[in-house]
Amino acid sequence: MRKFLILIGIVSVTSCKEKVAEFLFDNTQVSSMTEYFYEYESDKLISKIEKYYSYYYGQTVDSFSTKTSYEYDNKGLLRKEFEKDDYKEKPSFTLYNYNAEDSLILKLSISEEGDTTFWEKYQYFPDGRKCIFRRTLMWRLNPNLKIREIIEQKLFDTILNRNVYEYKDNLCKSLIEYGKNDTLKKVIEYDYAKEQLSKEIHYTFFGTLKLHEKTKIFDYSKSKSKPDYYSLDSKNDTIEIYRNEFYKNKLLTTLEGNKYGNYVMKTFYEKGREIGSIQKRKEDNTKIFDSYTYYDNGNLKTWKTYRKQINVR
Repeated sequence: MRKFLILIGIVSVTSCKEKVAEFLFDNTQVSSMTEYFYEYESDKLISKIEKYYSYYYGQTVDSFSTKTSYEYDNKGLLRKEFEKDDYKEKPSFTLYNYNAEDSLILKLSISEEGDTTFWEKYQYFPDGRKCIFRRTLMWRLNPNLKIREIIEQKLFDTILNRNVYEYKDNLCKSLIEYGKNDTLKKVIEYDYAKEQLSKEIHYTFFGTLKLHEKTKIFDYSKSKSKPDYYSLDSKNDTIEIYRNEFYKNKLLTTLEGNKYGNYVMKTFYEKGREIGSIQKRKEDNTKIFDSYTYYDNGNLKTWKTYRKQINVR
């Protein structure tokens, strides 16, 4: 079995000091930043404003803001979201619907042009809420057309998924995913050890052709709720890996990589919150740095990012 050795490349970026992961972020290199502002009434979030800034050599070259407003019913359940940025004349909105037990069963997003861009249905199982239907409307990319022409012609592609879950003894044994015209797309089989998920076997279908995509194996030796895992392809080569670092049951970092995605990413945590990440992209030899700060109540306050070219010898 071949190892996924690309993971070694980013470990040296960080160090530990008194068991607190040190995240190194250069604020002088920031290329964009988003600030978040929130408004509450009676402990209910009624609006959120995101202000985005783009920088070039420390100077602001672009900025815009997006405002999201929230509406609730008499039970306090979220019913509507309205979102509008500086470049839109009309807002887009999202609708929520609930069953008799006040559990979410439907989410529907409608664009400012009146197109249903996202439609998701949910059903509840012994292990919680799961998506049973998803329809996504996306702009059809055409290299021969400009973005404005695509928007004016309203060219879309529809992605449609229907999920079927099979259970035995209150444990999900398989997920069967269908696409358009109920075409079989994917099957995931789940194995358990003492009611704890131990393995996932992923299959992809192309017509009558069945391909083994990967086998994901979980390791709970560090944590019973947040396991490490790795994935093997049909040749038994490691193609995916995810590792956690804890100290006294507190998550310090996660390290994940994907062979086919050509990336490795290390994420840093402090007091249970993600404070930053460093992603190494092999395809363009860059590192992407992201940094997050929070308000006292846990709401996201700022998100800063920049990328750095890696010197290749």
